[in-house]
Amino acid sequence: MLIKLKKWLFAPPKPRKVPKEEHYNLQELYHAVNARYFEGRLNLPIHWFGSRKSRPKYRIRFGTYNTRSKTIKIHRILDDPSVPDYFITFIIYHEILHHALPPKLRWGRRRQIHHAEFKAKEREFHDYALVEQYQKQLRKSWTTRLQLPLISEWENRGKARHTPEASSLDGAAG
Repeated sequence: MLIKLKKWLFAPPKPRKVPKEEHYNLQELYHAVNARYFEGRLNLPIHWFGSRKSRPKYRIRFGTYNTRSKTIKIHRILDDPSVPDYFITFIIYHEILHHALPPKLRWGRRRQIHHAEFKAKEREFHDYALVEQYQKQLRKSWTTRLQLPLISEWENRGKARHTPEASSLDGAAG
């Protein structure tokens, strides 16, 4: 029994199967955004992350940008034919903006990630109105289907974490 436990503990990890892109090619989308908005100057790695099958309980982060590794990651749930290309392209554009427009320090120590300049650049995206409309539609459809609140990191930028509705619910329970 002890020998089996040691073998299990010290066994090399099994290689993980990395699912391939099924619908969108991130590299092509990234290069198109880079050429259109950044004159092809950037060279950031971009990858999928997450699982198409399991969904987070409370929110889905569509994309992330790691400042240390300068890597963009896009949630695999967006690699689906039902997701319009302008939406995933915008998520890539948004994450590239994190590289191009780093956070600003406010009041000496607080980092503001989505500052005014960032939001203004975000609105320069060619299909920004469509993205806003799709974001609202997506939130409604996923919330209804999952019976859970769906809040994306992008949607929540600059908004307070506690809403009056949540406060009144908390007060009623006590």
